[in-house]
Amino acid sequence: MRMGVTDSVRAVVMTALNTAEGEGQLKGTPLEKLQALLTAAKERGMSAERLFEFFAPAGSATMTADDFERALRELSPQHFPLSAAELDELMAHFDANRNGRIELSEFMEFCMAIPSLAWKAERARRMSAVDGPEALTEAARNSERRRSTCKAVDLGEKIHDRKMFFWRSQQNLDVVLHENIGEGVVIISTRSFDRDLTFPPIFVEASRIPIARAQINKAVDDKELSVVDKRQAFPPQSHHAQIAKRQEGSRQEPISTQERAELYEATRKELISEYLLNRLKVPDDANKPPGLSAAAKSPKRSTSPKSVAAAAMAAEAPFLQRLSTDGAGSVLCTRGLMVSKPYRFPTARRGSVDDFRRASLELQRLVGETSGLIDVAEAKAEEAGRTVTRARRLSTDMKLPSSHSNAWNDDYGADNGGSGSESDEASYEDEGKDAKQG
Repeated sequence: MRMGVTDSVRAVVMTALNTAEGEGQLKGTPLEKLQALLTAAKERGMSAERLFEFFAPAGSATMTADDFERALRELSPQHFPLSAAELDELMAHFDANRNGRIELSEFMEFCMAIPSLAWKAERARRMSAVDGPEALTEAARNSERRRSTCKAVDLGEKIHDRKMFFWRSQQNLDVVLHENIGEGVVIISTRSFDRDLTFPPIFVEASRIPIARAQINKAVDDKELSVVDKRQAFPPQSHHAQIAKRQEGSRQEPISTQERAELYEATRKELISEYLLNRLKVPDDANKPPGLSAAAKSPKRSTSPKSVAAAAMAAEAPFLQRLSTDGAGSVLCTRGLMVSKPYRFPTARRGSVDDFRRASLELQRLVGETSGLIDVAEAKAEEAGRTVTRARRLSTDMKLPSSHSNAWNDDYGADNGGSGSESDEASYEDEGKDAKQG
């Protein structure tokens, strides 16, 4: 089993293979079989980007002919027993630049050109996401130009991670921010949770983010006062003397130097994240990525499937939009960087109808078990209450108060002409005399 392929991708591809085989679609040349397989996978909601993950090595943006052949053989040695000539023929359909490797853009180009209803609809949807074919071609050219001159950098330290909902486009977005201090950049990684589609990262020059040291210090001072207030409300025993001195007016250091340094760093990352996330937008009717509208005015060019594949990601990807309060200039990095190892989001698993039914049945079972336990607990509580009541009554019957005993003795003695103890002694003496006389 190939490592690095997510279970969801593998499961969908295998299901698509079985479906295509059951419907008799895996016939003809290896090219026709592969097109039928990719169409069946597309009909099950798989994008070209996710399908690429099945064939390419883990985390790689390209794959060799050996990688491609190995993935097909693992998928179905029965349907893809490729000879060297057949493999070369397949590679010729993918490898447009003839560098011996299949890139993601080339794989997407192949998928968009498949003559099936599912892939034609996908191509039309991606084209409608931009301002016409001209903008699509222009964005593709810019994307190719950036890839050819990019410098690979590491992600750096993660400084923020959250889910964002964009109400206008009804999209759920996973957003992760990393800071590469050595390169002086903040890298924004995004993924559409609904479509399980990871977008190209956004590079921001950290030095261009208008957050001054004074602004950070002010926020740190506010947080420091909050920490001091909590310590005064619930002070450790060893701090009583310090608080007493503080109340007398003597100056004491609220938090240690190390604590303030850590608080400063956390506040700095928090303000950077807040600044960028407030400007993060997704393309919709009201928000357009910069550059697409201008590109649409350029002379018309032919739109090939490669242009569609290369530009669709950039056209749908989130972007930073300048607010009315922002000054001149852009915070975006223009040095031409790329991530050496992109951030891999956790697998986005969406529940099906069967999952909902199973969850409902499980919830009903838990509710039934809980109700049964509550009934048993109530019965035990009632039984315990009755036991306590019986025990109290028995204790009352067995232990008569001393005042009641004295009253009984007095009554008994009065009826017999004296105290009870004296009458008993006289009675015993009379019985003894009668016995001797007899």
